[in-house]
Amino acid sequence: KTEAYRQAGYSTNMSDKAISTKVQRVFNHGAVLGRVAELQAEQAKLHAVTIESLTEQLREDRQLAYSVKNPSAAASMVNAKSLDLTLAKPFEPLLEPNRYKIIYGGRGSGKSYSIAMLLVLAAYQQPLRILCAREIQKSITDSVHQLLVDTIDRLGLLGHFEVQKTQILGKNGSRFLFEGLRSNISKVKSMEGIDRVWIEEAESVTNASWDTLIPTIRKDNSEIWVSFNPLDEMDATYQRFVVDPPPGSFVVKVNYDQNPWFPETLEAERLHLKEKNAALYAHI
Repeated sequence: KTEAYRQAGYSTNMSDKAISTKVQRVFNHGAVLGRVAELQAEQAKLHAVTIESLTEQLREDRQLAYSVKNPSAAASMVNAKSLDLTLAKPFEPLLEPNRYKIIYGGRGSGKSYSIAMLLVLAAYQQPLRILCAREIQKSITDSVHQLLVDTIDRLGLLGHFEVQKTQILGKNGSRFLFEGLRSNISKVKSMEGIDRVWIEEAESVTNASWDTLIPTIRKDNSEIWVSFNPLDEMDATYQRFVVDPPPGSFVVKVNYDQNPWFPETLEAERLHLKEKNAALYAHI
């Protein structure tokens, strides 16, 4: 507001504190309000995250890193075919800040694939503490750990992350953690500084788990990402985030026909199931 006040043509000889005080008194002034809106638009544009900007940054970083080892091959290392950050249209709003990001729909819709890519890129861009959880996780193999490792490899970022048995560490300070809610809810409750939570297979998460988890994720600008294939409209997750989503929610339903990576194998199985068992097909 102080900067807007200055740029609206008011005296710059006053101290910032004095200007800020005066701004509060005349904040309804058209020139000030107009300039505030312009500055906010400029800041939003400056910090906008797009797939194009992510792709370009990743290509440049990969080329720089690879050129140290093999300068002659650096250019071919980062050509368009070696880096595909294709994001289906329904997932593009995930690039925008929202407290809750709810992605639900049938199998083969690319939910997990897209979320994994976006979270890995986010952790690569800045140090983030990301909790990946589900209602029941008996071992690390039940988690999205391997999916994230495969995503890191696909993006050519293995040099930027240290893959451990029960966590993934970024060289910039990022950290992926993996927990089950039902058996470790006290441990999750004690966690501090979580920037992102990804709840996978959230259709089975109970109201008790949600009531404990949500207040735990209290860091400024923290986000809760939820992905699931609904089993019953009366389930806690569906009621909480689809029927009556909280403020600050982005909710999207996705299906296989919106997935640019939907494999031919699944397409053949889809057609077969549709013909043999229409009721099961409608659910899956």
